Amino acid sequence: LDSKGRMVMPLAFREMLGEKFCITPSFDFSAIAVYPEIEYARMRESYDRMLKKHRLPELQEYLQNLDALSYRDQECDGQGRVLLPARLRQIILGEDKDVDIMGNNDHLRIAVRVKAEDQLFDFMANIGETLANM
Repeated sequence: LDSKGRMVMPLAFREMLGEKFCITPSFDFSAIAVYPEIEYARMRESYDRMLKKHRLPELQEYLQNLDALSYRDQECDGQGRVLLPARLRQIILGEDKDVDIMGNNDHLRIAVRVKAEDQLFDFMANIGETLANM
């Protein structure tokens, strides 16, 4: 991240995201997620259906916090950079500027590089067990 909180979005990811996208916390609030607008809308609709069906206070609180930290209608600037909203950066990334961006099914995941590498190393250490369970 540069001093203003911008990062260059790789071209392949920009093409996948489209012109407008949503920047939001990841499912577990451990990283920043970037969704194409249509995928974010689908995800949000599924949460709304779940809330109407179950009326769980925990889900309502989760959605309130998700909505408070979600930024729709975001776009890259002319140089292919995206500005990660300051509040989201502070809460999710802290002071870290060294981040890793990776594809994650229907969205992108931006995480502190050290944490992302630790997760990868943990995964690699347990790959045998993971494959056996699959």
